[in-house]
Amino acid sequence: MKIELFFTLLIPGAILLPLMSYFVFLGIQVKRQEKRAKKDLTNDINPFTGNRS
Repeated sequence: MKIELFFTLLIPGAILLPLMSYFVFLGIQVKRQEKRAKKDLTNDINPFTGNRS
């Protein structure tokens, strides 16, 4: 019974944790780029990498 609970929590955690951290670090990268450029770069940033195109 405990092993099922372990895998029930492990598998979604193994998928969601990297996905959530990707978006957190992408937001940090975009914020850093906008601070460096001193303007809003909404239409100038590649949404997959967070870097200017």
